Amino acid sequence: MLLSSLSLCMLTTFEALAACEGIELHAWDAKVNGTVELTPEGLCFTSIVLELDMEVTGNVDRVEATLEDAKQHCLVLNSLRVPVVIETQVRTPGGKRFECYDLPAQLTPVRLVPQRHAS
Repeated sequence: MLLSSLSLCMLTTFEALAACEGIELHAWDAKVNGTVELTPEGLCFTSIVLELDMEVTGNVDRVEATLEDAKQHCLVLNSLRVPVVIETQVRTPGGKRFECYDLPAQLTPVRLVPQRHAS
């Protein structure tokens, strides 16, 4: 339930911010994996990876900043003690693709890297 909550919170936070930025979200697919280990405090998540695949139109140049803002304002993400890695693929209907690789959310910003693919 916690991992699903993280995914849904990121979606709703991104949607709200994207609407303000003129970004239209057409598709969103999220996969969340977490590792639970026995620690001195008991069973705890020791790592969480959130993989996002989205299709957007509109002001796509603002997607990177909007993802960063969503990370800063996602209530569930900000409530976790464990760093969350967020990896994102962004697609536009015209075939433009970006991959965003992220170290733990509180440690480094997202980087958009154009992905080359065969036409």
